[in-house]
Amino acid sequence: MPPAPGSPRCPFCGSAFIRVTPPKAGHEYLLPLLQRIPCQCQVCGRRCTNVRAGLPARRAVPDRRHFYRLTTHILAQATDARGRERSGVASDLSIAGCQLRLPARVADRATLRVVLYPTDLAHPIVIARALVRVTASDAVGMRFVQVAPGARRRLQEVVTHLLHEQWSAA
Repeated sequence: MPPAPGSPRCPFCGSAFIRVTPPKAGHEYLLPLLQRIPCQCQVCGRRCTNVRAGLPARRAVPDRRHFYRLTTHILAQATDARGRERSGVASDLSIAGCQLRLPARVADRATLRVVLYPTDLAHPIVIARALVRVTASDAVGMRFVQVAPGARRRLQEVVTHLLHEQWSAA
């Protein structure tokens, strides 16, 4: 859902793209008593709390993910621990992970080095370590474990662009 005008903003980066998330730490379970709710910025990834007013109500079955997955098709290259390279397409991207469609299967819990090649950036985005969380016949779901600060900034730029693009179309 796109952010409404006047909606709460991330106190760290100023983005209006924040998402209500399930409580993570013990003190976050007490926030509803103070009319506050835990949130997570979809751009910088930092957690914050906001006043419940102006935020969407919690769903009956909360989504386990803390970040929206944004539909995209970005060329990618994955290298496993043995040095085998596989080319594919990254989709369902967030700052915390993505789904990667590959021609060959990858073992569950494998660690990969992933390079994303977005067309609007001069430099590729290098994810030094990504952990395979889910495997399927033609795709893997992964969580980004180690990302250099410069690559994280470029990834945030791509995610911000996708958020604006997809939510303005909604």
